[in-house]
Amino acid sequence: MFTTWTAVAEEIREYFDVNPETFLKGDAARRSYNGTSPRLWRELHEDPYLDLVRDEHYFGTHAAHDGHTQATLRSVFYIRQMEKYFDPWKVDYLLDFGPGYGNNARVWDTLFSTPKIVLCDLEILHPVSKYYLDTHGITAEWIHMGEIEEPPNAKNSLFFATHSLNECTLPERETVVPWLGAFEHVYIVYNQFFNGMDNRQYFEHLAQGLPHERVEILFSKVNAKWTLIATGL
Repeated sequence: MFTTWTAVAEEIREYFDVNPETFLKGDAARRSYNGTSPRLWRELHEDPYLDLVRDEHYFGTHAAHDGHTQATLRSVFYIRQMEKYFDPWKVDYLLDFGPGYGNNARVWDTLFSTPKIVLCDLEILHPVSKYYLDTHGITAEWIHMGEIEEPPNAKNSLFFATHSLNECTLPERETVVPWLGAFEHVYIVYNQFFNGMDNRQYFEHLAQGLPHERVEILFSKVNAKWTLIATGL
């Protein structure tokens, strides 16, 4: 997610610096952050959360699903999965690893008023998500990969990584994985392969070493991805 994203991140930032109010219109941002999700929409179109998290600011993109972006649909889908394992209302420390432009943080703040949200990303992208969250009046903190540390209290903490940890190089993953046991909840979404690495094999092995009371790996036909969920310390 980080080294492999450097060139894309530079392109996103270059466009953002000139066009902050429409930064999602840039080619790199559109490739990275935008899209449509018909299967997710069919799954979620009657979900009551959607009315609560409708985004009023589109930054040059369009909301293809009745005013909802793909990023918002994904966030709600992930939350509904997590609710089967733990209560998101009780999460008071959210570490969003590879947070995109900040939409997931917005959804969590809107639904749950999560007390502390930390976004871990390439430093070059910090101004992008900060601008997005500032527009919504949301306070957060920003760090890079080398600054990950234990949450102030393991209880009610969440390590959240969707389409991010699975796109890191192996050395980068090795700097992050030792911290997972410090979080009461871990939620990771990944595809099968990335740059020749078998993610299914990698995360199945990782799951076996986690200290949590409950660890499961799921596959959903809705988003055609695997999810590792670990909860309870």
